[in-house]
Amino acid sequence: MSYHHTVVVDPFPPASETLELRLVPVTELDPFDLEVHRAITASGEAGAALPELPRYFLRPHDEKLRQSVQHACDGTSEFVVLVGGSSSGKTRACWEAIQQLPARWTVWHPISPSPSQAVLDGLARIPPFTVVWLNELQHYLVSPDPSVSEVVAANLRELLRDRERAPVLIVGTIWPDYLNRITMAPPPDQADLYAQARILVAGNELPIPGRFSPEELAAVGAAGGGDPRLRQALAFSKSGEITQYLAAGPAIVERYEAAPSAARAVIDATIDLRRLADDLDSSRSFLEHAAPGYLSNSEWQSTSDDWLDQALAFAGARCRGASGLVTRRRRKPGQRAQGGASFTLSDYLAQWGQISRCFQVPPAEFWQAACDHFADAGVLMSLGSAAAARWRLRHAAMLFERAAELGNVRALVLLGEMHARSRTSNKPNCTTSERRPVALRTRRLSLPASPRSGRDR
Repeated sequence: MSYHHTVVVDPFPPASETLELRLVPVTELDPFDLEVHRAITASGEAGAALPELPRYFLRPHDEKLRQSVQHACDGTSEFVVLVGGSSSGKTRACWEAIQQLPARWTVWHPISPSPSQAVLDGLARIPPFTVVWLNELQHYLVSPDPSVSEVVAANLRELLRDRERAPVLIVGTIWPDYLNRITMAPPPDQADLYAQARILVAGNELPIPGRFSPEELAAVGAAGGGDPRLRQALAFSKSGEITQYLAAGPAIVERYEAAPSAARAVIDATIDLRRLADDLDSSRSFLEHAAPGYLSNSEWQSTSDDWLDQALAFAGARCRGASGLVTRRRRKPGQRAQGGASFTLSDYLAQWGQISRCFQVPPAEFWQAACDHFADAGVLMSLGSAAAARWRLRHAAMLFERAAELGNVRALVLLGEMHARSRTSNKPNCTTSERRPVALRTRRLSLPASPRSGRDR
């Protein structure tokens, strides 16, 4: 792995005396530090001699991407965002494109203390000839607090308009679902939460196909025969999903389907949390209390005392050279850690789980664990809304109540509406079709309340 020389650039007054803008020269970049997926491995001596990344094959979207890079080289600030599903090759395409930049260019990858805050802290100090690397653009433009996302988008637009700091190149990647959330205009009677973000991305989207065309597959077969990883991808990938196979997507699903019951429970709890509360990591304490709800009585009785350690070891094991299904998030020096260890879900499994578990309702232990182990009002509101949408009204009320204790006024409004509907639906003169069994039990709230790890029910 290459040594990264940090260049500290201070062309503008810093937002904070302690703020340091860290730029890495393009000649000293490491693809994995920029979140390019590792590829599957090949066994034997041949595998040991292979480069870390398989050979890259240019496709139609690469030509358009390289045109944007060339415009930046010519002095024009550019923004381009690659749109595609998980493991479709978006980040690798961006990595390959910036290799054509001259040596004077540097790359800024804002991630700490949070992606959006990092942009707000450092964007005013970006000098010319900088690549702003925004992998997973939703972390910057789709925030639990839309006002923060809008400020980020507005500042990015201003950077592109600032001729004194041109040229800069902003590259991003995003899943289609997140892009649709940004670009879909709201109804006239609703607030527009992504107005700045919509203007930013308009006309700068570059779709990337999730599958190789027959002609592209033929090119891989003709020129990639010396790499056993490419041969394996050609032989076993389905419907031309070469990049997904190289990133171990299918292998991850196979491993999930073959997981022991306790490991499967931990993975399912992590999937459900990710799909119901966008991009939220799981804490160990949450998994310890939520996962048993996914096990039958006989499965639970058969677990050992260290069942959680065994489950996390299985879920975190590398899969054909790529990251595991549920892995412990390693924080870089200087990144703020909140709470104990956190575990993140494989991107491919997260996207796959959105479909495979879309009709599954988490068990009661899931909602209770979320209420007891998360102290973020926004997260609790998201999960409360998800519970209400699935007619888990008691759990929804519990989550809204907890959010209200943390100071979220909207939670009190939703609790009041739920109680009003409950009283209406249980009136004696309601028709049978209007009645629904609702049992909401809440206690007197005392606001504001400091977070607690456990509560009496």
